[in-house]
Amino acid sequence: MRLESNGPNRPPAGKPRSLAARVFAQFNNLLIYVLLASALITILLRHALDAVVILAVVIINAAIGLIQEGRAQRALDAIRAI
Repeated sequence: MRLESNGPNRPPAGKPRSLAARVFAQFNNLLIYVLLASALITILLRHALDAVVILAVVIINAAIGLIQEGRAQRALDAIRAI
């Protein structure tokens, strides 16, 4: 009876985001904006090594976030398949 009125007990299947959208979403964070601004200021002050280190931190953070998001999406897909 409840199955007929409410449907199956499954998480909703969301629209998958493209890789580009997932990458850009990693940079949508206030801390990332602060780091990018500090990298720009550091470049303007001609401290290239410091700027490279700051940008490396931003890129590594984005890569880790992208990997974690991919793992979470695979886990949700596995739950939906059960």
